Amino acid sequence: MWHEWASQSDLCRVIPKDAPVLRGDVVIFDHLLVPVSFDHMGIVLDGTDTDLLTAEGNVENQAGIFLRPRDTRVNCFIRFRDF
Repeated sequence: MWHEWASQSDLCRVIPKDAPVLRGDVVIFDHLLVPVSFDHMGIVLDGTDTDLLTAEGNVENQAGIFLRPRDTRVNCFIRFRDF
């Protein structure tokens, strides 16, 4: 749902690994928790070219802060700052 809306609104961005992500970006994952596209999302707290620190909910019925690899499971980022 979020991916579809962001794509239609031209907000879903593929950000190269050498480009910074911003705190508050929403990251959409593919195949992170279950083997389907667009299966999970998180709010970026910090990021490097190799990792993302995210705030997430609904991970085994819990919320938390997670360090995720910035790899092929990252589908896109939604950035709301353009409004």
